[in-house]
Amino acid sequence: MRILFVRDARVALALLGREVGGSERGVESVRKPVDVTRSLLFGAVALLSSRVDEARLSKACAAWLARKDVNQALADVLVAGGSLDAASRRAVEDLVERRLAEFGGDARAALASIADESVRRSFSSIDDAEIRRLLGEIGQLATIDRLHGTIERYSIGRLHAKGGLGQIWLARDVDLDRDVALKEIRPEHADDPRRWGRFLKEARLTGRLDHPGVVPIYEVARKADGRQPFYTMRFVRGRTLSEASRAYHQKYAPGEADALEMQSLLTAFIGVANTLAFAHAKGVIHRDLKGENVILGDYGEVIVLDWGLAKALGDSTDGDVVAPAESAVDSAPERTEEGDVIGTPAFMSPEQAEGRIADVDAQSDVYGLGAILYEILTGQPPFRGGSTIEVLRQVQREAPIAPRALRPETRPALEAICQKALAKKKGDRYASASDLAKDVQRFLADEPVAAYPEPLTKRLGRWARRHRTLVASAAMLLVTAVVALSVGLEIVAGKQRQIEQARARAEKNFGLARDSVDKYLTRVAWSPELQAHGLEPLRRQLLGTAREFYEEFLRERSNDTSLNRDFASALVNLGLIDRQMVDAAQAESSYQKALDIYSRILETSKGSASAMLDFLLAANNFALLYSETSRPEQGEALFRRALDAAAASPVARADEGCLAQIANLHDNLATMYVRIGRGPEGETAHQDGLAIRRKLATDHPENEDYRNALVKSLNNLAARFATTGRAADAEPLLREAVAIDERFVKDHPGMPEYENDLAATDNNLGGVYTLLGRLDDARRTHRKALALRDKLVREHPVVLDYGISLAGSYCNLGELECREGEPAAGLEWLGKAIDALRGVLEKEPKHAIAIYYSSYTESWIARGLGQLGRNAEALAHWDRAIELDARDDPAIRIGKALTLARLGDHSKALALASEAASKLLTSGEDLYALAAAYAQSARAVAVDDTRPETERRALADDHAAHALQALRKAAAAGYFASDSTVEKTPHDPDFAALSERADFRDFLAELRKKKS
Repeated sequence: MRILFVRDARVALALLGREVGGSERGVESVRKPVDVTRSLLFGAVALLSSRVDEARLSKACAAWLARKDVNQALADVLVAGGSLDAASRRAVEDLVERRLAEFGGDARAALASIADESVRRSFSSIDDAEIRRLLGEIGQLATIDRLHGTIERYSIGRLHAKGGLGQIWLARDVDLDRDVALKEIRPEHADDPRRWGRFLKEARLTGRLDHPGVVPIYEVARKADGRQPFYTMRFVRGRTLSEASRAYHQKYAPGEADALEMQSLLTAFIGVANTLAFAHAKGVIHRDLKGENVILGDYGEVIVLDWGLAKALGDSTDGDVVAPAESAVDSAPERTEEGDVIGTPAFMSPEQAEGRIADVDAQSDVYGLGAILYEILTGQPPFRGGSTIEVLRQVQREAPIAPRALRPETRPALEAICQKALAKKKGDRYASASDLAKDVQRFLADEPVAAYPEPLTKRLGRWARRHRTLVASAAMLLVTAVVALSVGLEIVAGKQRQIEQARARAEKNFGLARDSVDKYLTRVAWSPELQAHGLEPLRRQLLGTAREFYEEFLRERSNDTSLNRDFASALVNLGLIDRQMVDAAQAESSYQKALDIYSRILETSKGSASAMLDFLLAANNFALLYSETSRPEQGEALFRRALDAAAASPVARADEGCLAQIANLHDNLATMYVRIGRGPEGETAHQDGLAIRRKLATDHPENEDYRNALVKSLNNLAARFATTGRAADAEPLLREAVAIDERFVKDHPGMPEYENDLAATDNNLGGVYTLLGRLDDARRTHRKALALRDKLVREHPVVLDYGISLAGSYCNLGELECREGEPAAGLEWLGKAIDALRGVLEKEPKHAIAIYYSSYTESWIARGLGQLGRNAEALAHWDRAIELDARDDPAIRIGKALTLARLGDHSKALALASEAASKLLTSGEDLYALAAAYAQSARAVAVDDTRPETERRALADDHAAHALQALRKAAAAGYFASDSTVEKTPHDPDFAALSERADFRDFLAELRKKKS
């Protein structure tokens, strides 16, 4: 039994209370009553299933009546007028048949159950006295089994649905003035106490499930005669998940469906699975899961209905239900068999189909969820047959047809999730409904799923998309690392194609090639290690297998240049993995061999664009290795070699792929220059890369990859500007990047990766506004990023990167408030950041980015406490920041030095400050903090009674001189570009020890003069 709700139905119109005979106007021929009613039912279903709109249906109804053709149905008129094609007509007819089946073939009752205001408006164009009279009889339908009446406080309306045990009425709760669904036992079962017990058990089990995904029970009572029980519940308007799934697939065939509709169905499925997880936690199993028992409400509700076969775990009674294998009948395999079958044959688990009632448990519901997911993916149940017995046999013995065999567009990961849930053995299924929900959630969030160890190319692609721009201010320096990751992705994708080509050629000659490639592909596709977050060891293993294949192949075909290219490609990939594993020697060896091969191929290729691209890719990765292992001279030489080769090649300058790789070379060279203190040259390289990216995005607007790369370059150059005192120059770049990201979000609604990218760019823009002193703009922009990230975390709680990004937004807002002189408010935000990061690190203690963010956040907590004068507390947070700092960030050491100096420990402060000063400092903000640490050390040593006065005075002068030197470096780095920084310095308590010094006053006068 089920409750059926129709999308967009307002349930206010009870249409056509009796069969329609001849027109009162005396038509030429008498219309057959059943044809008229069925035609109207067809029109209503076509409208409510969105096959036709109101205008077209209204026009067709007028034409249909004008012809007065007894042999022509409304469906024929709709097809003849072009409002429906043949496929859509068949789809509507199928829905009509299903609707009629729900109401025992009664077309009047079926039509009354779905006729809403839109249907009434469309039918109003039928200028027929009899039909118009019937249209006026709204709410006057004589019900199938009984007349209207009242049960206690409920005014009974129309019959909504009938099942094996009960029937549902739309009723009005007079006391509370609201519509409700009233369920009662069908009249033919009213005198059966066993069915009474089962009916009341259903009500009680449903009532104990207080969850948004379960329709709430309002009241359980008996009729006035005290005999027959009934209960009332919320009435949800909408359509079933099965109807929504079929509608999607009917639209997909002619190309009218889009990815967002499938995403909505999968999101609804997650809601169903979470509802079942709650029920299982409460000790209740459903035992009749199917799409027809799930309602998708008009306002986003996802409700699991019909708990008539539900059972409390531990309850050994099943009433009058017996094993299906013993008493199955030839009934519709997609309908619940009350009294014979526990569940619906096409959706039931093998243990249910075999009649093993004692074995039916929560894992059986997991199977039912898998069957619902199968219907979502394919538009049909997992098993179909001419009889119930045939379907039950299939459930017990056969595997369902793979979803991709029916719908090739199905993603492999989704198919794997579905097949795991539908495993014959309970132990092979998901351990819980919650685990199944999380796997589908991971899929929607573009995360790896437990059921499908996906290929390396997809994992690396996902990693590259996720790690774009990160936090503002100091964290903005991280964004340029993304370019290197995207390089690796391009290589892996190219290698995959090359392996397939090599395998095809090799299979004609000997079996070794196929065995080796199959071994490689099998490990890529199925190794359980792919579920780990860190894939480096397995990637190395897989690429090593590929290299074995190429080496063996090359021994047999040493003169095959294309295979040499494949081997070189594998070497480049192996070097990429070795580089990530910090095995520089092995990576260098692999890169050198690959580059030698590509160089020879390039020399003999006669200007081939593909040969040039291979060479540029290899050189780029090899140069990055040099850069990362503190060998900038070799890195620069290799970057320049690649760029010079490209500049000398007309083909490279004209080829899209080569141009994209040239832009990568410029960006990576720029990153290296900035790292070694050659900022102006780095900025030039950034500009060169950005110019290429702009051209590619402009010339090829259809290519989203080029626009995405442009956003990366804009963020990279903005980071350079922001960290060198030119935040005003960074702002327009980031605003341009935001506009592009907003377009991505608009063009791809609901896609989390695009929302995440927009939040990252907004985050950086907020950081720039902070540096500009435009704190209201900064706060607004950071809150915009925060809202996006909070949404992503709520919708995809299993994605750790979203949690980290949310922490970054909290941190930036905390930093902003501290900068604005509101450290108490800032500490609240920073506390939220630490809590979010703690949750991530509990799940993955070695997550490098979460650790970095934690260090950065701890440093700002220490700064905020220092602003409040709580320096002793701040010291503990500086220690925590240093403990977590894997990058040896001098800013953290400077901050601790300043705190120590404020506490009077000038010796330790000086040691830390000197250590930091020995490093290359390019940030004006860091240099200003260093100056403050020296100035506070000068104050502390001046009052140190343990030293002679002459020594104290000499040390204080020395510390003050170092403070002035650091201030001048900060000015050169652009720190005093804004008026606010110039004016705050003489009033900064950290520089009180310098206030009487002539050189300090001269420095301030110079600043003011430049500003004027």
